[in-house]
Amino acid sequence: MSNCEIKITLSADEYRAYADFIPALGEGAELSTAYARSVINEAGIIHGVDWDLVDSTILYCNTNKKIKKGVEIAVGTPPSSEVPEYWNLEKKFFEHAMGFEPKELKVNYKERSPFIMVKKGELIATLVNSKDGVLGLSVKKIAIPFKKKKIVQFTPGKNTLVADGKLHSATSGRYDISDSKIININDVLTIEGNVDYSTGNISFAKDVIIEGEVKDGFKVAVGGSLHCKNNLDASDILCRKDLIIDQGVIGHGTALVRVGGELRAKFVENCDVESKKGIFIEKNVMNSTLFTLGNLELGEKGSIVSSYVHAELSVKTYDLGKDGSPNSEITIGSSFVAQRSINALKQRLDVLKAKLTKLERLPDYRKTDKKLQLIEQISAVVVKGSEELSLKQKNINKYLDASISVFGTAFPGNLLIICGIKYSITEEKRKVKFYLNSESNRIESVPL
Repeated sequence: MSNCEIKITLSADEYRAYADFIPALGEGAELSTAYARSVINEAGIIHGVDWDLVDSTILYCNTNKKIKKGVEIAVGTPPSSEVPEYWNLEKKFFEHAMGFEPKELKVNYKERSPFIMVKKGELIATLVNSKDGVLGLSVKKIAIPFKKKKIVQFTPGKNTLVADGKLHSATSGRYDISDSKIININDVLTIEGNVDYSTGNISFAKDVIIEGEVKDGFKVAVGGSLHCKNNLDASDILCRKDLIIDQGVIGHGTALVRVGGELRAKFVENCDVESKKGIFIEKNVMNSTLFTLGNLELGEKGSIVSSYVHAELSVKTYDLGKDGSPNSEITIGSSFVAQRSINALKQRLDVLKAKLTKLERLPDYRKTDKKLQLIEQISAVVVKGSEELSLKQKNINKYLDASISVFGTAFPGNLLIICGIKYSITEEKRKVKFYLNSESNRIESVPL
């Protein structure tokens, strides 16, 4: 015969208490709640006791005469960490800041970019208020100190706007996090290397500076100015303002460079180029097509070889053509945009006229009321379109004083068109200016 027994053990931090419940043998005193309370109190456990568990364990042991060990009879109250105030970044910005890589099954590396572009007013982060820490309690009701939660702290920086606990972009640009976790929106995108698979295609709302090359097959779209400090292997380049290239433009296939401002480069090869305000090339234009609503000017020894040029105001070059090379065609005095509009209108009218002719040639028995009505409608559109075309053609040649200046040699075979009047150079000419004599309606030349 032996009495019951309860043995208490505590965890090292006194946050948890465990008990072994040993029932009586024979006629010994059984386990009871009063006995359990005295043992637990004697152990100094005064917080977090699960008395329901204690009572049910006592009942089990007394009924089944079995020992129950390691019963967790008490658990303390955990401390609550102090949380400092912090900026909670939107998911895509946080992942970028922490260097997380997106998980994609199929990746188009030309379209994928390491840069994150934002629009003006875009939400970047929300301010989370600080939270005080709360002490915990051990099972002996001794205070457990709280910790300060470690939070990555971001700080609003350049071109950001804080209002009502929200952080927004103050301008369109590139989202960037400095090494010291300062959030900046850069309105100039600087690419220190090449535009290639490491950057993907570039699309940016403001100015862009490219220190390396733009590799073949990659697209660049810029809402401001673009400055390339090396060669531009053009595929598709769209620049709303000025395009400055320290080296040259080299096109491949259907390469197109479209500029809203001025274009400046050392050379242009095998490329289609459009510029609203003017094109300035230091050396050569070869096997290319150039359109501008301004002037085309080449440098001191620059030349135009095997190319088509349409400049609204003037062309200035050192050499026009080259011995043994295919000829060039130079058109000035009219807008290439207006000419394209005329060409498009002509094409539409040709389609309508062909359809009208086909309808009019139908036998009378096939000319239903519906088809007669269609003939009448198309005829009216053709008349109106023809009047519009006539007006456009009448007004296209606006710059009668446009000229082509050749400071070196104009080689025979090259074709000049000034305000719609054509002139083929039949002999070599040096230091000469070509212009339209409005009285004779012929292209003439004078020495420079």
